[in-house]
Amino acid sequence: MDEKYMKRFHSFQRSLHSLAEARERDMSDSFVLSGTGAKFSITFELAWKVMKDILVQHYGITDLDRYQGILRQYHRSIY
Repeated sequence: MDEKYMKRFHSFQRSLHSLAEARERDMSDSFVLSGTGAKFSITFELAWKVMKDILVQHYGITDLDRYQGILRQYHRSIY
């Protein structure tokens, strides 16, 4: 994969790690809770874009439009 896709993958990894750290925080604090929600949205967005990159680069599937279709196609491709 070229550099653009690897950069997105590394961003996803960092975001996922940050999201995992949220489990150690006090979720009764509304500030922490809203920050965790925002981090989840960013991580989810990066996840489906990385899946799309994999489907296009490794499987040659190019007729992908929305994230729901990408998630379904990715699931079919790996199982």
